[in-house]
Amino acid sequence: MGYGSVAVVLDRPTMTADHPSASSPEVRAFDGVDDFHMALGEFLVSFQFIEQLYRQIGWLLSDPARLTWPPVTFRKGTNQQLIDGVTDLYLSIVESNRLPNGAPMVARIASMRDRSHALRKTRNILVHAAYIEMKAGREVVGYLGPRLVVDPDTGDLTEVLEPMSAADIRRELAPAAEIAFGLNLIHIQLIHWLPHLTGDAQVDGAEWDHKG
Repeated sequence: MGYGSVAVVLDRPTMTADHPSASSPEVRAFDGVDDFHMALGEFLVSFQFIEQLYRQIGWLLSDPARLTWPPVTFRKGTNQQLIDGVTDLYLSIVESNRLPNGAPMVARIASMRDRSHALRKTRNILVHAAYIEMKAGREVVGYLGPRLVVDPDTGDLTEVLEPMSAADIRRELAPAAEIAFGLNLIHIQLIHWLPHLTGDAQVDGAEWDHKG
């Protein structure tokens, strides 16, 4: 992560006995900058959890009988390739086998693909950005970071630098949690389908769409 430096004049509280300086142990133990780093770490851990869920789904699809361990598929490539590769394989296998309750699960993973790609773009912005330090009194009090802005007339995306906080990053955790929840449901359903995928159960397609 690259860091630049820029001086920014900020209003700060008067340093008294009730308001210790920012360099004191009481304040430096945990402040806004620390919270920013924590939020960024929380987002990255959540992103990696989602990536691993995609791999778990892909491994079950590629080798439902677990004949090869450790798995050899979906271990290389970009996150985009992982999302598309697992999703395409899932759609092909579930649709061709007409698995029970398959129709709603196909719709679910298709939705997860679009949302996962949006999260991937957010991750790339947050991770590969060159954050600029905002300083007051020679101390780092925050960061300027990138944000995507949509032009209302053209729909084009423009990257601008704005002050960023831990709250800005944590707002992205809600979409990440929803994706993780959806993929977990897909993974659990896939485990229930294993007898069909290994040939130990008969499938006639009658339960393809449980709403039908």
